Amino acid sequence: MVEKRVVGVYEDDAAAQRAIEAAERAGASSVVRGGRADHVASLQDEMREEMEHTFVGPGNVGPFTKEMSKGASRWTPVWTVGFMVLAVPVALIPFGGFSFLTRLAIVEAVALAGGATVGFMWGLIVGDGKKGVDGIDLRERDLAAERGIVVGATVDEREADRVADAMAALQPIRLDISGMEGQPLSTIATEEDPRP
Repeated sequence: MVEKRVVGVYEDDAAAQRAIEAAERAGASSVVRGGRADHVASLQDEMREEMEHTFVGPGNVGPFTKEMSKGASRWTPVWTVGFMVLAVPVALIPFGGFSFLTRLAIVEAVALAGGATVGFMWGLIVGDGKKGVDGIDLRERDLAAERGIVVGATVDEREADRVADAMAALQPIRLDISGMEGQPLSTIATEEDPRP
C-alpha cells in the first residue's frame, strides 16, 4: 500500500475543522492539524508551482513570472505603436540632407527600438494588472501556509483523489498532494485557480 499526504490550507479554525471531518469521512487514515511536516510541504508545493510558471530566457534574460510575461506581452506593442506615432512629427524636421521618407524610416526605426524596450520593461513592472508591481500581490506577501491553517491527511494512494475532492469542496487557500516524505506531487487548488 502506497500512502500519500493531502495537504490543505484553510482560512480559519472552523474551515480547518470542517476539512478534518470531511477528510475522515472520505477515508483518510489519519488527519493532523498544524503539523510541521505538512506546513513545510505546503510551502514547498507553493514555491515549486511558482517556479514552474517562471520563464527564463537565454543569457541574463529573466526569470519572469507568469504575471510579468503577460504584462510584457500586453504593453510592448502598446508602447511601440505609441512611440512610432509620436515619432512621425520628428521626421518633418530636416536633418542630414535626407529626404522625408529616409528621415521617416530612421525615426521610425529608433522609435520601434525605444518603444519596444520601454514597453517590455513597463510590462515587467506592472505585471498582468491584477496584482501590484512585478505581479506581486501587495496585500498578501505571505505564502498560503503562513497565512492559514494547515490540515494534512494521510491517505492510501487509491483514496487520494476522493479525499482531495472532499477537502477541495471546502474552498481551501490551496490544496496539494504530496508524497509521505514531503515531495510535491500535484496541486489541486489555489487561490487563483480554486477548481475542486
